[in-house]
Amino acid sequence: MHLFNLGYVEGDTAPYWNIDWTLGPGSHGDDVKLVQYLLCLYGFTNSIQYPLSEIDGVWGEKTSAVVTAMENSGERSVVRDGFITPLPEPFTHNTLSNKAFKLSILLENYCRRTTGFSENELGPERLTQTMLAMPYDGQCPPDLAAALTLAIARW
Repeated sequence: MHLFNLGYVEGDTAPYWNIDWTLGPGSHGDDVKLVQYLLCLYGFTNSIQYPLSEIDGVWGEKTSAVVTAMENSGERSVVRDGFITPLPEPFTHNTLSNKAFKLSILLENYCRRTTGFSENELGPERLTQTMLAMPYDGQCPPDLAAALTLAIARW
């Protein structure tokens, strides 16, 4: 099973959720649940239907379809390969090249949905609170919330 972790933005103290491996068809585990959760929220924002009830930690046809729809949305220029790649570490936030990472787009969307502000508008303290509060946001599926809480404890 792949894992996810909390990394740091270069030159900053704010953590962000990251994955350890490239995820795509056939992947499974808590990291896929994290991506599926972020895709669900992205889907609600962008009229791509991916209900929370379908988060199962297995990258199947539905996950692939939503990733493809996200890639083709035209919101940002991203690699259209059907995969979610880890953010480079250290992650230099708010650079044009990093805006092309699908995981970065999903995390930015999460921040906008939960706070009303983009990552760029949140200071390090508020961004930290937002990332660490994900397991308790009222929408996070219980098994993902447990895995996120464990990752926070390891951090």
